[in-house]
Amino acid sequence: MQRTRPRPRERWVTLIQGAHEGYACWENFERIQKMIIGNRLSDCEPSGAARRGSGLLTGFTGIRHYWENQPEVLRNALFVKDGPLYIRAQYSKLVNPIRRFLTTAKNQGIEICVVGQEKSGAFWDHLQLIGDDALTNSFFIRDHTYIREQIKHRPVAGAIYGKDTNYGAKVFVKLDNRYKFVLNVPNGDPSNPQNPSVLGASKIFGTLRTILSARYEDGLLPVELAHSVASLSTYPSAKVLSMFAEANGMED
Repeated sequence: MQRTRPRPRERWVTLIQGAHEGYACWENFERIQKMIIGNRLSDCEPSGAARRGSGLLTGFTGIRHYWENQPEVLRNALFVKDGPLYIRAQYSKLVNPIRRFLTTAKNQGIEICVVGQEKSGAFWDHLQLIGDDALTNSFFIRDHTYIREQIKHRPVAGAIYGKDTNYGAKVFVKLDNRYKFVLNVPNGDPSNPQNPSVLGASKIFGTLRTILSARYEDGLLPVELAHSVASLSTYPSAKVLSMFAEANGMED
């Protein structure tokens, strides 16, 4: 089998801009490429679809609204995120303020419950290895040493895993053989993101069985519903193409 590897642009033989009409102009192409490169994740989190940093904070729009207008609503709400509670690059400076805000809210009698679900990556792969031997209705949190040695296979020395990028502790949960999860639950201790004293744990785990997906193993209903709304596959392809052609002034 012959493998090919793309060359960096500085090693290209020729580059002819505008030789063919593209879907995007050259300037937009360059901007998109820079965004994709900037969205490559560090070794702290698994690779995946590119996400803009601002998108990682979308859930806090609702939290802020209710905090400023109807804080009592937050006592009975659970915010579910598809992915880790993780902020990277220039947005990582918001990690500690988020921890402080959630801790302050709890101290004021309003425990804000947020949970993120990981369905791929090193932690998910590790759960597949240990999940069958775990007890039913159990959850556990591994410390920095365990994560580095058993999951990341890296030296233990260095900064605590996720200290500057994660505002949630990694929690392995097994309800039964059908439902096993890698959840991220907020932790207010900035010195140790893996501290077992996670915020809202009792409410989150108490609610978990009521939001399980009946359709997918290891699935949560809010995530399933969000995907069904966002997916283009829920719309007829012909209709999508017709709308695209109409918007771009194309004719048969």
